[in-house]
Amino acid sequence: MNVKTNNYGPIVSNDATERLARNDIKPVTAYKTDIIYNGLAYFTRHNPFYTVLFYFFVSYVMTYVIGILSGQLNGGGGRNPMHTYILDNLCMGILAPIGAGLITNLYKKISDATGIIGAKRIIKDGDLRAYQALLNKFDAKFNNYYITAASTILAFLISAFIYFHRKTSWLGIAGGITGIYDSIFVFLNFAMIITIVYKSCITIWLIQKIISFDINIRPMHPDHAGGLRHIGSLSMAVNYFLILVMFYFSLLLIFDAFAQRFILIYLFFYVFTFFIFFASLYEAHKKMRRVKDEALEKLENTSNHYYYKLVTSAGALGIYDLDSADEIIMVDNLYTIVEKMPVWPFNINNIIKFFSVFITPLIIFIISLLVNTDSILYNWKLIFNLLTK
Repeated sequence: MNVKTNNYGPIVSNDATERLARNDIKPVTAYKTDIIYNGLAYFTRHNPFYTVLFYFFVSYVMTYVIGILSGQLNGGGGRNPMHTYILDNLCMGILAPIGAGLITNLYKKISDATGIIGAKRIIKDGDLRAYQALLNKFDAKFNNYYITAASTILAFLISAFIYFHRKTSWLGIAGGITGIYDSIFVFLNFAMIITIVYKSCITIWLIQKIISFDINIRPMHPDHAGGLRHIGSLSMAVNYFLILVMFYFSLLLIFDAFAQRFILIYLFFYVFTFFIFFASLYEAHKKMRRVKDEALEKLENTSNHYYYKLVTSAGALGIYDLDSADEIIMVDNLYTIVEKMPVWPFNINNIIKFFSVFITPLIIFIISLLVNTDSILYNWKLIFNLLTK
């Protein structure tokens, strides 16, 4: 048994101890301090789809049920009918349930990724102790009760302001029992948003720290992402929240005249979201590019070696050796596999799925400019004519 040491203590290199060390790497439980999520998970069993359905029912459907029972569905007393508040209905009926489902998905991805990265040899043997120390540090930052308390207080202040400020809305103080019921979910929504914004930043920090290790990149891995699919999936899970925020901004630009003054801020956030997604994985991109190029070079040299062997044997015998020809074919197949490996930690299907979602808010934004008579895009001909006079 060979014993080596590093800054974290002795490293035992026999297989049995290595397996034990990898089994000792425990995935991070991402929802330990999230009281709201734990309440949801009691009913949804940590299933993202069930979470969306459950939250849609209790936060949106039940609001309408209470509106019907209380007689407030059709408005009155300075309030319009509930269904006429399009932005509120879209946010409470679509964005909020999807956001709850994305939280479940993120927590699941964190637990899966932190366990698999250690167990599946993405982290090399000598870095296991350092990886466990990183997970402990991440756990302390991520599951922080002070953040939970701060987000709860801030969400309460925001929801209280909305409740008392929106005096003509059925979501505010004028909404009676319907407004009281729905203000509970306004509070829960803001508490989850504030918490997840913080946790998303900490998760991006974790991803960058993991990538900074001398990670194992396997160009021929069947996940078609160099064996790093779980890192890419975790990064996508984080950025889906930013995309959801962009959906909200896009809806504001369509339905809120005041928000239309801040188009430049929206564009900045859109570009920032795109940048932060790839910037968080740029180190992995460089490493994957280097490993891919090295593998392709080795396969090319291997192919040249067997081709030389094939030609040399043919010169002496006047025929090609089929065994050598088969070896060239095998090398060529491996070359094709490696050549198709992306140089980002996700396969082509995940890339297509992500960009399909990512581009949707931009399409909504462009549509809002096309229908807004005050926008530059709507009046582009008039502006062009004025500039060319």
